[in-house]
Amino acid sequence: MAWKYTNPVQIEFGVDSFDKLGSLIGSRTYALVTYGEPVFQQLERRLVETAGAPVLAIRDVAPNPDYRLLARQTARFAELQSQPDLIVALGGGSVIDSAKVFAAAGGDFTRVKDYLETQQGGDRLAATPIIAVPTTAGTGSEVTCWGTVWDEANGKKYSLARPSLYPTHAVIDPRLMLGKPQLLTISTGLDALSHALESLWNLNNNPVSANHAVAAARNILDLLPRLVRDLGNLELRSRMAMAALFAGLAFVVVTFASMLTGGGRVSPLWLVFVYLLQSIGELCLSPVGLSTVTKLAPARMVGLMMGVWFLSISIGSYIAGLTTRFFAGNDPAILTRAFGIFAAITLAAAFVLMLLTPLIKKMTPRAA
Repeated sequence: MAWKYTNPVQIEFGVDSFDKLGSLIGSRTYALVTYGEPVFQQLERRLVETAGAPVLAIRDVAPNPDYRLLARQTARFAELQSQPDLIVALGGGSVIDSAKVFAAAGGDFTRVKDYLETQQGGDRLAATPIIAVPTTAGTGSEVTCWGTVWDEANGKKYSLARPSLYPTHAVIDPRLMLGKPQLLTISTGLDALSHALESLWNLNNNPVSANHAVAAARNILDLLPRLVRDLGNLELRSRMAMAALFAGLAFVVVTFASMLTGGGRVSPLWLVFVYLLQSIGELCLSPVGLSTVTKLAPARMVGLMMGVWFLSISIGSYIAGLTTRFFAGNDPAILTRAFGIFAAITLAAAFVLMLLTPLIKKMTPRAA
């Protein structure tokens, strides 16, 4: 078996590691990408005390970085007399993804836009160094070389993936994650878990990434239920941050897979509709399922049973992938038959579950 694994990010992990940020910046000029909330303003003041003021501060980052906002933000870089020596990304996944766009744009967003839409012109992209300081334990973007970019006007989503976009440093300070609300803690924790599980099924996985993924999944399943009940626990925050880090490292293997395309083209509206239905179903299913698991499982087995829940989803995805071999071919009728069979099985299962709902309620009185 032949495989390779590379990750050039230097990781500074530990409580109060944020204090090392000033020395990592040194005498270099930097741009700061962050949020505008008071807690981030406080962190910015701490940074200025040790590293001096940034030549530019981008504080209006929005979730799911979009073309229009990114273009306006990149134009502020163009107004500088000279580009900064590095970019400091202080915040969640959207902040770090935005910083990667700015690092590649070099003050000209059209470079990034053209590359995303044509996959050409990579030699025109800049490569400003990035120091990533995550404040949530979720995406693992601080140790990957890609970022997600949205074109909401045209209903498209792109992955900006370049080896030059690996941050030079990732400063992971669990203290920055204290005080995060329960819903954000849960959603980012599940995001990290999904990265870990997805990397296991990836065709490009290898022994190193698999070890990272298994370690991450085990820690998240053990820690997340406990952390949700004790949001101020610094030790649990530290371990969750480390789990998210391992999940990000494991997910690095899909960098090249995300750049591959193929097959025929259809209207993206079909895909939007499919994901709309799937999202509605997931919103109906996940909260009920996870709530039932946490209520009915013995206290010592809550983490394990949540793992079984997510493992079943992963196994289902894996089996779905295996079944595609039975529907190979170029005839559109083959896909029509395949999706028809899947739809019939799903609807039948839903009907059976509806019939069994009264019995299930009687068997689970504590869930009421």
